Amino acid sequence: EEREPITKGPMDTPDEKGIAEAAGAVGQPPAGLSPEEELDALREALAQAEAQAAEARDRLLRAAADFDNTKKRIAREQAEAIRYGNESILREILSVADNLGFALSHAGQGGGDAPGGLVQGVELTYQHLLDTLARFGVTPVESLGKPFDPACQQAMSQITAADTPENTVVQEIQKGYKYNDRLLRPALVIVSKRPSLSPETAEPPESTGGEISGDGEQVNG
Repeated sequence: EEREPITKGPMDTPDEKGIAEAAGAVGQPPAGLSPEEELDALREALAQAEAQAAEARDRLLRAAADFDNTKKRIAREQAEAIRYGNESILREILSVADNLGFALSHAGQGGGDAPGGLVQGVELTYQHLLDTLARFGVTPVESLGKPFDPACQQAMSQITAADTPENTVVQEIQKGYKYNDRLLRPALVIVSKRPSLSPETAEPPESTGGEISGDGEQVNG
């Protein structure tokens, strides 16, 4: 036997209207109940359905927020891993560049005793290594002849240089390198300083232009 759907009457309240609209969703109450019992059963079923829906919605919002935060964190970590993932490897490669640079320096100091082919080969290898590092974002810090910059250089000592502006890099002990926009290692440099004035370097007093007599006294002309 089909039951008549609950319709809105002139005295229905908003709560009863919601019960009537949710009746199809929560199922029909058991048969044989009085109208009051049937209404109570529908109210209880509706309350349970609303509580379950609220709980499910809360879980869904929390899951969406967690998923969004996780996605942002993973994207940030991936970007950093791609940008700086080779940092430790590249730092080790720098020692190879240092050794090649030292070999070139010593071979150049040897003059005619150094085999020209060896020097040329090492020089080509050194340049190839620098080009390889540059492709991975590793570039040398230009220091020699530049003003001292503590952000990318480390001063090991100072030397007097009369013909060089103060705090200028006059010698590079070890090259510094940058990895993209990050300092991989600072350059070790020697910085110029102004010469200090000593009594020997002071100018002598100007002569008055007079003549010296036989007894040592000065006679003005």
